[in-house]
Amino acid sequence: MAKRRRIGDVPAVDAETAELGPLYRDEQIPVAEIAVRLGRTAGEVRGLIARHELPARPRAQARLADDTIDVAVACRLYATDGLSLREVAERLGTTPDKVRVRLSRAGVELRAPGRHPWVTPLDRDWLADAYANRRLSDSQIAAEAGCSPAHVRNELRRHGIRRRRGPAPLPPGWTPLTPEVLRQLYEVEALTIAEVAERVGGSPARVLAALHRAGIETRAPGTPSGRRLTRLTPELLHRLYVEEGLSAAQVAERVGGDGNRVRAALVRAGIPRRPRTRPLRPVNATRQDLVDRYVDQRASLDELAREYGTSVNQVRLRLRAEGIRRPLPPPPVPKPPPPEELRRFYVEEGRTLAQLVAHYHVGRDRVRGWLIDAGITVAPRTSRAHRRQLPVDQMSEWYWEDGCTAADIAERLDTTVNLVLRALHDAGVRVRLGGPRRDPDEAMCVLDQLYADPAVGKVLRRHRVPRRLQPGPIAERFPAPAPTTRALLEELYVGVGLSARHIELLIGQPAGQVLDALHAYDLPVRPVKSFSPWRQRQLSG
Repeated sequence: MAKRRRIGDVPAVDAETAELGPLYRDEQIPVAEIAVRLGRTAGEVRGLIARHELPARPRAQARLADDTIDVAVACRLYATDGLSLREVAERLGTTPDKVRVRLSRAGVELRAPGRHPWVTPLDRDWLADAYANRRLSDSQIAAEAGCSPAHVRNELRRHGIRRRRGPAPLPPGWTPLTPEVLRQLYEVEALTIAEVAERVGGSPARVLAALHRAGIETRAPGTPSGRRLTRLTPELLHRLYVEEGLSAAQVAERVGGDGNRVRAALVRAGIPRRPRTRPLRPVNATRQDLVDRYVDQRASLDELAREYGTSVNQVRLRLRAEGIRRPLPPPPVPKPPPPEELRRFYVEEGRTLAQLVAHYHVGRDRVRGWLIDAGITVAPRTSRAHRRQLPVDQMSEWYWEDGCTAADIAERLDTTVNLVLRALHDAGVRVRLGGPRRDPDEAMCVLDQLYADPAVGKVLRRHRVPRRLQPGPIAERFPAPAPTTRALLEELYVGVGLSARHIELLIGQPAGQVLDALHAYDLPVRPVKSFSPWRQRQLSG
């Protein structure tokens, strides 16, 4: 067995490692690239370097060395011209760190960060005029002075120059909003606020604020251009509304605004409103006339309003008071599909009535009528007597002798697993328990287990349900099934914990009707796929 090499062990030196010195020391190749050339790992290469005591290279120099930098140019830009490391790097197309390394190697003394003693101080008067009077920004002043914005800010702070407070200069193309300009545009020329904003520049909010500052009364929203609202004094309203007899809408045409403004002013002035010039007439017709016109002849509300000389609302109120409603037209009868299509779906493809109902979006009775009209024999509704009888003897042989499962038998007989299990239980065949317990000795006959349960026996005796111990189809065991009363179902389903299928074996009612009765009695129904409490007790016992 090969001995595992410990971490840090270095392979023996061979001819391949003779190239390590020139690669690492002379050519300054990175360790990762040396490892690729020698076919080794980076750790092994570092171990060889330590064993041969090769001098380690400074990491900063190895990483930042850049022979493409012209040292003379870098020194001139940095020491003579006074550029920063970042500006020198931008001129030479490299990084500030690489410039710092090359300058350090060349013996150039680096300045402390932020120290620029060679920058010419800015004149205070010129700086104050540019910053406070002309209101130039830091960048604009730096562009004129040929320095950096940071130097401009330092000089402003050193001289104690602060920008005057006051309105900012208007953008190019904007007109100052003086009261004279506003009165000329808004009152004389009767422009809207939006039109004034387009003329002077800016937004309508700027114009509206300027109008408020100038004390100019604004027009009501929606007032046409050139129309000013007249103040509605009580004297003016009395003269127009009472003496001249104008309506609210006519007064609004005189003074501006709309009728609602005039009516509100009338209420504030205490002037009573005149009644309507033409009061609405009630519908002068008997109930039978309305029934004939609205229901039988199907006249519209507009036609009835014109006929009786009133409004549509008066007709609607009268119809509602009389309880007259126009019946809805009968729904359209769906057209039956072609008989060959029904035959193909129902006979050849074997679709069920439920599938045809979902396909045609109609009721089950209508689909059944279509099939009968097309001459197609419809399968009778299933009942206890019409249940499909499976070959129980053959199924029992497959189940116990061949070791088939219920699913295997259902596949052979082209049926479902539930029908296979139901047939086995009806015939009294022992069925293996579900879950991981597959021992044949633990198989149970559900019918025998049900009748052997003392709790089940008490409920059956209390409700006088006969005991049918002989296995067989449900219609033969119970010619007359026991009634599904609420007390019986509540005791068997809720109290004992039987399933609907177990109750079917005891009272002779199909499991589907048992579930329907549970829902009708508002009894809680358990999920179908879960084991019943009684079955769980059998499995755990």
